Amino acid sequence: MYELSKIDTALRSFILEITLAIEHLTKTLLINDFNQSNEDGYSIVDYFLNSTDGQSTQQSIQIYLNKVKNNAHKGGNYALVQKYHTRMPIWVLIEVISFGNFIKLLNFYEDKVRKIATNINFKYGLDSTKWLRNLSAHSNCLLIKILDTNKQERKHLLNSLKSYKKRVISKYNPYSLEDMMKKSLIVDFLEVINLFFKLCKNKNMQNCFIKKFDDFMQYSNNHQNTINSNKELKIFLEFIDKSFNIIKIYKILSKNIR
Repeated sequence: MYELSKIDTALRSFILEITLAIEHLTKTLLINDFNQSNEDGYSIVDYFLNSTDGQSTQQSIQIYLNKVKNNAHKGGNYALVQKYHTRMPIWVLIEVISFGNFIKLLNFYEDKVRKIATNINFKYGLDSTKWLRNLSAHSNCLLIKILDTNKQERKHLLNSLKSYKKRVISKYNPYSLEDMMKKSLIVDFLEVINLFFKLCKNKNMQNCFIKKFDDFMQYSNNHQNTINSNKELKIFLEFIDKSFNIIKIYKILSKNIR
């Protein structure tokens, strides 16, 4: 159990880093696209906060302000909220809201203002990023979920990997590719990896996370006896390792999203 907990901690550490990178890259993408629009930066926020999608964001800002007024909260983004709470521009809003509310803002922007000039479908990727980031940040065990099944089929993932089935499914794996694509932790992990490589254009940053993942796999392999004693863990690690390498080399999931 001790070695399993160490592998789980190492996986959570990698996921937390890459999901935080995705958050930064997505916010940068939104602001860069916004700068190409004719919006003034304030009207879009007013529009969002007064919409159904923006209600939770408005409430969270008010809760933060109430804590400040009662001297219960002076840290974090206190200065920004204090300065801009009466009217906030989009470049400030994205710095003070939760990742969940940022996803709502991004979806609102694409639905009501303009589609971001990219072929990225954020729907599944950001939901998976949010879920795995929250689990990792709160130190929840991930490996306990390796047998959980996904309620919603991700056909784009399955279709994209079919051409590489022999590379990702070893002859010792009792599961088919279709079976593996029903496992929620695998699906969410692949969504996160795919979204990262779609968003990140910087080769140095890409190589940094490739190395981080390789380091995680090497660390896991140092506990080979533990891995070999747990068939499901062994299958899981082999599959994400092979899939990660397929995605980073061929970017195959990029072709079938839209």
